[in-house]
Amino acid sequence: MAPTLREAHEDDAPDLSALLAELGHPAAPGDVRARLARLAREGPATRALVAEEGGRVIGLAVTHVTPVLHRAADVARVTALVVKAEARGRGVGAALVAECERRLAALGCVRMEITSAHAAAGDFYRRLGYADDGVRFAKRIGG
Repeated sequence: MAPTLREAHEDDAPDLSALLAELGHPAAPGDVRARLARLAREGPATRALVAEEGGRVIGLAVTHVTPVLHRAADVARVTALVVKAEARGRGVGAALVAECERRLAALGCVRMEITSAHAAAGDFYRRLGYADDGVRFAKRIGG
């Protein structure tokens, strides 16, 4: 049975906190709640989608749309994708990615990029038709 995909809401904060910890980005539920509120203010260009099964949140995908000068259309990005360890391998992540693609294409995006700090995720994304395209560089700035 396919999971239900829907917008995340603040009541999901405890489940999302646990998922973010699995992703390697621990955050307290209160912090997640505040971040969700901030994302919601960005409008349809920024979304947090969850996969739900039996009333439990088992997956999360966060998307952003960025207007860029070097492309004719906005670029969509998945900045976080995680599925509970016990739910992996059942198509939940693929369903989240497909829903992100559908929603972002409807907003006029013609390209979707996905970043991951986990090299092992590359095989998953390649199976979904994504190709290695550049290198990401990162540096901590500010406080």
